[in-house]
Amino acid sequence: MADISIISKETAQQVEHIGNSFKLGEPVVVVIDVAPEEVASIDRSGNNLTITLKNGEQIYIENYFAADNSLVFKNDQNQLLLAQVTDASGAILDPISYLNLEEVTPLLYGAESEAFVPWLVGAVGIGGLAAAVTSTSDSSDDTRNDITPPQKPIITENNGDGLSGTGEAGSTVIVKDSQGNQTETKVGEDGKWSIEPNPLNEGEQGTIEAVDPAGNSSGQSPVTGGDQTVPQATLDTLVTNDTTPGLSGTVNDPSARIEVSINGSTYQAINNGDGSWSLADNIISVLPEGLINVTVTATDAAGNRSAVTGSIRIDTTAPAVPLLDAVNATDPISGTAEAGARIVVTYPNGTTASTVADPAGNWSVANPGNLSDGQQISVVASDAAGNSSAPASATVEADITAPSLEFIVIINTDGSATLSGTTEPGATLIVQGPNGVAVPVTVTPDGSISGSIAAPALAGNYTATATDINGNIAIDTATATDNIAPIPGSLSLADFSDTGISLSDGISNDNTFNLTLTGQETGSTVVYQISTDGGNTWVATTAAQTGVADNTYQYRAVVTDVNGNSSVTDTVSVTVDTAAPAAPELDPVNVTDPISGTAEIGATVTVTFPNGTIATTLADESGSWSVANPGGLTNGEVITAIATDPAGNASLSGSGIVSADITAPVVVLDDSSSRDNTPPLSGTVNDTAARIVVTLNGTDYEAVNNGDGTWTLADNTLPVLQDGTYNLTVRAIDQAG
Repeated sequence: MADISIISKETAQQVEHIGNSFKLGEPVVVVIDVAPEEVASIDRSGNNLTITLKNGEQIYIENYFAADNSLVFKNDQNQLLLAQVTDASGAILDPISYLNLEEVTPLLYGAESEAFVPWLVGAVGIGGLAAAVTSTSDSSDDTRNDITPPQKPIITENNGDGLSGTGEAGSTVIVKDSQGNQTETKVGEDGKWSIEPNPLNEGEQGTIEAVDPAGNSSGQSPVTGGDQTVPQATLDTLVTNDTTPGLSGTVNDPSARIEVSINGSTYQAINNGDGSWSLADNIISVLPEGLINVTVTATDAAGNRSAVTGSIRIDTTAPAVPLLDAVNATDPISGTAEAGARIVVTYPNGTTASTVADPAGNWSVANPGNLSDGQQISVVASDAAGNSSAPASATVEADITAPSLEFIVIINTDGSATLSGTTEPGATLIVQGPNGVAVPVTVTPDGSISGSIAAPALAGNYTATATDINGNIAIDTATATDNIAPIPGSLSLADFSDTGISLSDGISNDNTFNLTLTGQETGSTVVYQISTDGGNTWVATTAAQTGVADNTYQYRAVVTDVNGNSSVTDTVSVTVDTAAPAAPELDPVNVTDPISGTAEIGATVTVTFPNGTIATTLADESGSWSVANPGGLTNGEVITAIATDPAGNASLSGSGIVSADITAPVVVLDDSSSRDNTPPLSGTVNDTAARIVVTLNGTDYEAVNNGDGTWTLADNTLPVLQDGTYNLTVRAIDQAG
């Protein structure tokens, strides 16, 4: 430990102190028997000074910056070196300036300041030691002859709390910021002054001067806004049975001073410089059991400080003795204890197993598997504070034989199921179905098992668990198989109109209807299907059929029971036809021949005669139709015909005009031989309006009626003919047909 001497500047007497940490109450000279080269760092925390030596030793001087104190080091050659620690703003210099001294006397108030000031100020600077200079001005109240400038103000605090220091009593301290804004305060009779809040922002350059009542100025000195960032500290959570525990936490300033306050007492903690702080065990006074409030204060070198209050819990009460469930040779060791307690189980062979009781207090560890009847198991519970309960113990019961168990499940034809089997008398039985739901069963005193499940019973694996009076368990599985197809029910069309001639042929122009199923097995699922290729391919559809396109459809329903068995309903066929057929065509009508023509195959043709009577018939497979001539028709009357398809869609009307002419025209072909292999043809006809058609080898060729009793077929109309004789047919068709 370094030798430290403290000399009062007022009395020149040595001031008593103990150790490396002390508090100053008057201006002094602190002489440390250490060379400057052995100093690792000098730090400021508010008005406090911390000196850290390279050997790790720390010297803490409280209130060093609160008065005119001086720091002197003495090297191995007994050379005294005065340390200038701060600049004019109060910030620690880097590097520290040192001045050789012959002796400390010039630093004492009893020494002649005139002999001291010139060399001392020149080497160190006014800011560091201005407080050692005493004024020699006239003490008269009449300031008119006072031309002595006041001493420059000394800054002892420059942080986020404010700017303060010492100066000549009665003088005015003036601080200007970088924008020229001025803040003033008066030095008190005790030589101290303070400005709050700090007129300078952190790092801002300004000036400071003192002006006495006579108007004399000390002259402006530069000053920089000090560190105004408040350090932050936290307190780690702690639950302990130690009534004088060590404490710890975090701090974001590696040089901040940490103070811990508990129950009115304050303790100096160690800032570890790595973002953490600690207060050693057994430093704080004995604490009572319960929740203890702790305040942690962090103060940085500039005097900025923050405080955070947390709590620790002192718990010296042991948890209750844990409880053990019955122990056998195979099942896990389990029981209850204080929620969150650490459980340590000790087996007969000395090995242990540990776990933590859950929020409900339950705990369990594995059975080691080598336990014998009558052996002892012990358990101890420890709480979060480290208190341990008295041990609990249990005796091993070695009955590890599982009870007997056999059972079967049979699904009946009505969809219900029957359970039966046997187990050890006195055992409890739980049966679960394939869906995990418990099935009610009964066990008689002799161990017989019986039970039933209402339809529809699930197929699959049923699991039975039997537990005997010693906790031994047997498990058996029975598989219930259901291969019975469900009742499919009956599929029909609802809201469907079967239009057309037949009301039961399924051909309709109604394209919006519903599929409905009745009589299917209870609990089954239904999927409706549709086919458009005669039942070869099926796809799923909906029950509601809306705006169905014209086509022929087959519908069916697939019914699936709870066990996956399926059946299919009978097919329902529907032909949707919403398109009206084309208007029928009528052949030429006369007064005697049947009324005939063509229409859509299968259509019903309704013929209306001029007197309002009607006749109906069906268009055959070639589309031809015919009805009897009613007779009595006269030339120019109109016959109409309408075609109605099987779906009931009606066509527009077709019509024909009655012609009373029943005499066929006469046509003659002129004989012809020619070397032209595509020859023209000609002949005569007795009807100037008749249509002339020439037929050769089954092909019709339209000739021209010249209107003068002759007709012609132009050259190159016929195809190329080979040499030979050809039979031709010439027809003349008048307007009456």
